[in-house]
Amino acid sequence: MNEPWYGPDGQAIAAEDAGRLLGDWPRRVVAEDVIPSGPMMILVVTSFTVIPVYQPSPEQHQQDPRFQQGQPPILWETMVTAENSGALIGRYRSRAEAEAGHVQIVAHVYRLLETMHPGQALTALKQARMW
Repeated sequence: MNEPWYGPDGQAIAAEDAGRLLGDWPRRVVAEDVIPSGPMMILVVTSFTVIPVYQPSPEQHQQDPRFQQGQPPILWETMVTAENSGALIGRYRSRAEAEAGHVQIVAHVYRLLETMHPGQALTALKQARMW
């Protein structure tokens, strides 16, 4: 297998299976929240990526503590979007981490919206990535 495709169980899968999974958005979504904020809506979505978010070279792998030998690949991520802007906020190695991270990010968005305009909140989220 030439491409690093993964199923939701973290095991390598064939390209044909990955293609079907990539096209099945409902199956890949872990959690989705729509947060109203005045005339705006903020969308928080955590999903399974199928392809590792970051695949380091062997040299980078040894130098980067995020990719210690034996750790599973990063296959889940959380995005927060408002109007025409978005921010990648969280990255995870398991569905359980992704579910917990999603809950934390939604709570964080609500806290930010207590004192900020949605655009400011999104900017703050971009600066405070949670991975």
